[in-house]
Amino acid sequence: MRPADAAEASGGHVPEALARERIHRLFRERIAVEIPSVDTDLFASGLVDSLAFVELLVGIEEELGTRIALDELDLDDLRTIAKIARLVSRRNGVHGSGP
Repeated sequence: MRPADAAEASGGHVPEALARERIHRLFRERIAVEIPSVDTDLFASGLVDSLAFVELLVGIEEELGTRIALDELDLDDLRTIAKIARLVSRRNGVHGSGP
């Protein structure tokens, strides 16, 4: 089952642990960037640029069913994979690391 299908099946909720895993995979497979840790500062490390973030936002919408509008973003929420996953989970009404 695709992640977006899993989110739909659970009422649109994406647990934080699943979001972390999927976002890490999006960086690796879709953006071709290996992020060493979910806590790596993506800005300070220079591993990603603004184009990669736009691609990431598209991937999050497609893979996790969560739309994050550019005008609603706080850059601090995008600093690490862990923070991005927390944002996705909050947007879907799920908190914590999931089951």
